[in-house]
This record gives sequence, structure tokens and C-alpha cells, in this order.
Amino acid sequence: MAFSNRPKRWSGLRSVGADHDYPTCPYCEGLMQPWPADTPGKACEECDQPIVLLPVNPLRRIYSAWPLCSLIQIILLPILGGTLVAMLMNQGSTYALVATLTFSCMAFGVSMVWEGTANMRTRTYRLYRKIHRGRGAWWRGFARTLIGLYALAASIINMLGTLPIAARWDQMAGG
Repeated sequence: MAFSNRPKRWSGLRSVGADHDYPTCPYCEGLMQPWPADTPGKACEECDQPIVLLPVNPLRRIYSAWPLCSLIQIILLPILGGTLVAMLMNQGSTYALVATLTFSCMAFGVSMVWEGTANMRTRTYRLYRKIHRGRGAWWRGFARTLIGLYALAASIINMLGTLPIAARWDQMAGG
């Protein structure tokens, strides 16, 4: 299994010894042990972030390593943005829009809590291309965990309170 060298901040190889190439963690840039043959991901030994392999070229078995929490957030931000724009434009059924917003916000909150607790546990935090370590990283991880808990609480309240109302609203409107 080979790793691509691009983009540098997300994946790469660092030579260790004569014939061993170890992947670097895309989050903390520390050396990682090689992946077992059929495992799509694992946690980094240094920063405890879950790392997954995405195929760059599946025919040549070249993969790129990505932090799972960052990948979830990258995928969910356009979904959340599109849902909010659709709500502002009054497009789609109310129930579908509220459900999409609720479950996207819930998945976003889970990934924020997961990443924040790993930041607090290992005292390693990455912001863009800069890696913070120590007490500042712990506080940033704590803030990320609180934001994630807030997103989870808001989505649970929304699921319990708004989804039944939105379903009834769609039934009354004939949608």
C-alpha cells in the first residue's frame, strides 16, 4: 500500500531506515506505524485522532491519509449551508429541511466533541497549518468540545421539539 505525497500537509512519507517508509499523521505530522492490510483507518499514536485512507488512485493502490473529524466537517459544511439557503428561499418541504439541518448539526457536533476530547487528552491542536501543543492546545480542545456539545444539545432539542411540528405543518400544507 503506497501513500501519495500530495498535499504535503495531509499525507506523505518520511524515510526511516534503509527500506522503511512510514506515513506521517496528517494532523500532528508525527510518524505513524504502517496500516494493517485491510484496515481503512486507525488512530494516530501521538495525537489520538482517527485517520482514514482515501484512494487517490485505486488502480495503483495509492491512498491519502485524512483526519476523520476534519473530513466529516468538510463534507457537512456545504450540506448545512445548502440547507440554510433552501430554508431562506422557501424551497422543499419543511420536514425535510429541518431533518437535514438537525442530523447534519448532530454529526457536526459529534465530530467536534470527538476531536476536542482528543485535543484535550493529548494536548495537541491543529489550526490550519500550525500545530499547537501544551496548555493552549488543551484550552482550544476544551472550547471545541463545548461548541460540539452545544451543537449536539441544539440538534437534540430541535429533533424533539421541531421535527413533530414540521411534520404536522407539511401535512396541513398538503406537502
